[in-house]
Amino acid sequence: MYSDNEPVSIIEFKEYTRITTNADDTLIGLFLQTAREKVEAETERDYISKVKQATFKANTVPTVERSLVTGVTGYYTDLDDVYNAYTYFVEYAKGVTINNNRDYPIDYNMLPTYTITYSVTVEPTDVPATIKTVIMMLGSDFYDNRGASTVIKQHDVAIKYKALLAPYKLNN
Repeated sequence: MYSDNEPVSIIEFKEYTRITTNADDTLIGLFLQTAREKVEAETERDYISKVKQATFKANTVPTVERSLVTGVTGYYTDLDDVYNAYTYFVEYAKGVTINNNRDYPIDYNMLPTYTITYSVTVEPTDVPATIKTVIMMLGSDFYDNRGASTVIKQHDVAIKYKALLAPYKLNN
């Protein structure tokens, strides 16, 4: 469902596409949300505030900033336990005995996991203009081609938006 926190508002989109009617606002909102999700997937970044979850093996420290974490479930239930255990695994890998009664190796392939819940805060005004433009381009394409698109049309859109999004990808 479309929210007011989307980086591109329905009003901005309608100005971009020169749509004057309000009849399709719900559909436009759906297309804008879909376009944003596609851009997020392509760039591996978030462009709207949300609560997310990530799962890690027990010997791994989360890659999420600690201050954003709101909860921990699974093998660990407290964020301090995660960081203490990481120290344990690092020392164990070095060959340091931490627990005198441990006489068997750790099978790193069979480690339990834990899940963290964290908040991502993104203000619509913080989203780069290029990202907003790509969202509007994709939303416009979704709006114009509500039926089946041709392979050529899909290919053209993919090339355009990927070229614009390339500088924003986390893992180039």
